[in-house]
Amino acid sequence: IVFLKRKSFFDISFYIIIILLTLNLSKRFMNTGLSHDESMLVFGGHGMLHGMVPYRDFFELKPIMAIVMNALGILLFGLKNCGFKYIVTVSLTISLVLFYFSMLRLKIFRFFAFIISIFTSYLLLQADFHDWGNNDFEIYGAIFSILSFSSLYLIDKTVRDIKLSHFLAGLFFAIAVLTKEPYLFALIAFTPFAFLKEKPLKFNFIEFKSLFLGFLFFIAFFFVYLLLTGALVHYIYRMEYTLAYAKDFHKIAGVDIPSNFKDLIVYDWEKIRSYLNNFSSFQILLPF
Repeated sequence: IVFLKRKSFFDISFYIIIILLTLNLSKRFMNTGLSHDESMLVFGGHGMLHGMVPYRDFFELKPIMAIVMNALGILLFGLKNCGFKYIVTVSLTISLVLFYFSMLRLKIFRFFAFIISIFTSYLLLQADFHDWGNNDFEIYGAIFSILSFSSLYLIDKTVRDIKLSHFLAGLFFAIAVLTKEPYLFALIAFTPFAFLKEKPLKFNFIEFKSLFLGFLFFIAFFFVYLLLTGALVHYIYRMEYTLAYAKDFHKIAGVDIPSNFKDLIVYDWEKIRSYLNNFSSFQILLPF
């Protein structure tokens, strides 16, 4: 009983630290004004609340979910004093608390789970991760990716619960992709762990089907929305424009990117390494 109480004390303490750290790191972004991307998101979110349909009534280069989150932020917290920005803080805090809890369910040592959680909070709320404010596509994609992972381990493992947990994981997977498409490649890397079991290695069809159905459900819901609102054709035009724009973006931005695939991999790796080989990225771990 004493041991259980001690575990509960540490968990409550770690939850409080994760929440307070995330709230504190988020404060710096509340008075940054609006970046170009953020102003478009706020315009789109405000428009949706007044009956406008993305892609049909206004052009947006990126997927829809960041606009939806801004609409939710305006609805809950308003436009005054940029109150809508609180939606980032609230959703990130919730995702990190669930992330910590899911790692405990995975039997990860609670101190390591705590370190991983606060490091994730610190990385996502670093100024280097954002162009201006933190109300952007990248952080929403990260939030829904964390929720996708966490959903796999939050619910007890009866067959019915497994179906629900994996369905939710697939649902959040789809939402992350519809926040920013490159998250598709990041999330694909961990999804096999959701339905492949080791010792002995086997394929769990129930888990795979539930994950796939969750993903398919939200993607289908999105395209039905586009179809019913008359925005589907405009969304297809947007995809064509985005692909053309992305292909030549480095020329527009004046950045020299290798055309050879092998050289491109080296170039990307150096970019990643230079970011991670950065004292400011890891200084929060110094006390540990």
